[in-house]
Amino acid sequence: MTGEDEAVGRIVGSRYRILDRLGAGGMGTVWRARDETLKVDVALKEVRLPADISARERAERVARARREAEHAARLRSHPGIVTVHDVLDDAGLPWIVMELITQSDSLLDRLRARRLSVDEVARIGADAADALAFAHDRGVAHRDIKPSNILLTQDGRVLLTDFGIASHHDDSTLTATGVVGTLAYIAPERFGDGPPDLRSDVFSLGVTLYQAVEGALPFGGENTAAMLAAILFEPPRPGLRVGPLGGVLWAMLAKVPAERPDARTAATLLRQASRPMTITAPTQRPAPHPPHSQHSQHPPVSPRLPPA
Repeated sequence: MTGEDEAVGRIVGSRYRILDRLGAGGMGTVWRARDETLKVDVALKEVRLPADISARERAERVARARREAEHAARLRSHPGIVTVHDVLDDAGLPWIVMELITQSDSLLDRLRARRLSVDEVARIGADAADALAFAHDRGVAHRDIKPSNILLTQDGRVLLTDFGIASHHDDSTLTATGVVGTLAYIAPERFGDGPPDLRSDVFSLGVTLYQAVEGALPFGGENTAAMLAAILFEPPRPGLRVGPLGGVLWAMLAKVPAERPDARTAATLLRQASRPMTITAPTQRPAPHPPHSQHSQHPPVSPRLPPA
C-alpha cells in the first residue's frame, strides 16, 4: 500500500492527482483525487496487495478488482449505489475511479457518534435493501455488507459502496482462497460448499441493522472460533431495543437462505416496521335496553329493603 506522505501529489494514470486519503479497507485504500482533465474531484481506489501473496493470488485479486468496476458499471443508474466512472492501470495495478461522496458519514461513523432510533435504522435498512434488490436483479451480489460500506449523506441519501469483492453469477474463472468478507457479517451458507445465494447479502444486512439498533452484534464470541460457531449454530441474541424491527430482523437472520426474505421483500418489511400501525378505537355506543313487555314471563323484581 502506498504511504500517505508518499502518495499525496502523485499523478495516477496521467490524469488523477492524489490529494489526501479518505479511508482504507480490506481491499484497498480510497483517496480523494483531482481529475486534471475535467477539473473535478473524484474518489480513487487503490487496490491493496500484500507482499507475501503468491503470484496466483495476486492475479486473482487484480482480476477481482477489475470485476468490481464491471459490476458497479451495471449498477450506476441506481441512486443508492456509489457510481464507478472508470478503471485504469498504473504501475501494473488497477485503480478504480468513483463518485466522490461529500458531506457524508459511514453508518459505522454514525454509530460511534450516537445511538440510532428504530425508525432511523428501519429507513436506512429499507434504502440499503432497495439498492441490494437492484443489484440482485442484475445478478450482482455485494458480499461485504457492513456498517462501513453504507454511506449516509447530510441530505438523507443512503448509499452502498465498495463492491470490491462482489461476484456475478457469470463469474466462473475467479476463485478466492478462503471466504472473503468480514467474519461477523458473513452468512452461514458461505462457510459451506453449497451454491452462492443472493440472500447471503440479506443476512449481512440483518446483522448490520441489528448492530445499529442494539449496539452489539447478534452473534458474538470471545474469539474467531466462538463467533463462527454462533453464526453457524446459535440463534441471534434476544433484542432489547429492536421493537417493531424484531420480526423482519429474525427473518433476515435465518440460518437457511430459503427461509429469509429476498432483498426487495426485506425493503418492504423494513418500511412497514418504520410506520407503526395506528389502531383507532371503535366508537362506543350505549348498549340497548331490553324492551319491557306486558307479556314478559319475568316481571321486574323490586329490590328488597333490609329489615329495620
